[in-house]
Amino acid sequence: MELKLIRHLWGVYDPWEKVFPQFKELGYSGVEIALFEPERGPALRKQLSEVGLDLVIMAFTGGSNADEHLRSLEEQVEQHLRLAPLFINAHSGSDGWNQDQAKRFYEGALKIESRAGVPIAHETHRGRVFFNPWVTRDII
Repeated sequence: MELKLIRHLWGVYDPWEKVFPQFKELGYSGVEIALFEPERGPALRKQLSEVGLDLVIMAFTGGSNADEHLRSLEEQVEQHLRLAPLFINAHSGSDGWNQDQAKRFYEGALKIESRAGVPIAHETHRGRVFFNPWVTRDII
């Protein structure tokens, strides 16, 4: 097993060409980014490759039900795969769902992950299914 230190970019406002070499020097293996401007993806991939950093890219599912959240996840995964991520970190689902809705979503998410060939992590986060450890336990 290899430990990889991944640096998030929340609160980092300096240009990538400045911070990526700094992160590499500090011993990070990669960066995690929420790429809200997909057109910047090719430049991001190029700069990461030049410095030798891995990419963890974030997905944020949305919609009014589990099916819409699944569609949004699938669309984002397809888009993110073009950037060759190490894995995808998803803020997924809704804390307002019942257990059946949540299970249906994660069963679909596992199928998307299998087709993608890249791991998808589902972050514990407020407003999302895994916001609560007891709900998470029951879903798992």
